[in-house]
Amino acid sequence: MTVDESSDAQPQAGEASQPPAGTPSDSQAEPETLSLEEARKLRQEAANLRRRLKDRESELEQHRNAGLTELEKAQRRIQELEARETEYQQAARARALERLFAAEHAQYPELLLAQVDSNELELAPDGTLTNGAALVSRLKKQYPGLFRAPSADAGTGGAGAPAPDMNAYIRGRLSRR
Repeated sequence: MTVDESSDAQPQAGEASQPPAGTPSDSQAEPETLSLEEARKLRQEAANLRRRLKDRESELEQHRNAGLTELEKAQRRIQELEARETEYQQAARARALERLFAAEHAQYPELLLAQVDSNELELAPDGTLTNGAALVSRLKKQYPGLFRAPSADAGTGGAGAPAPDMNAYIRGRLSRR
């Protein structure tokens, strides 16, 4: 095939054809705008679809439960509640660990979270960890660089001096001119 013939040939399978120069591609096309009325119609349609989906899901659940005995329904409900309880307990443990690490001035709590087995955590009814002190002690021994000591002047902005006031600074700079 000569050079002239190859330019007239159709692209082979797998080759991307380029649009002719001077024609706008999809990325250059102006975005379509919606009028306020069209947007309202779309929102209403989306709300109707969500409502229909919810109705269909409840119908599906009713059909699933239609052939079950009361005992089977209760067992299914117990399994659902146990799964929710497990998720809740895991979230509560994670929150308690985050609070504990913040109180202990952990620099990278997400790294420390990865080192803790959630099964070893004992959660008190008030949401604190009963074995938190032992856990932090063990982690401080294993990873001392991930904890920092609180500074003596924490929150004072320096050696007991009040925090700098930007307005006072600007006024001082302007008065020197």
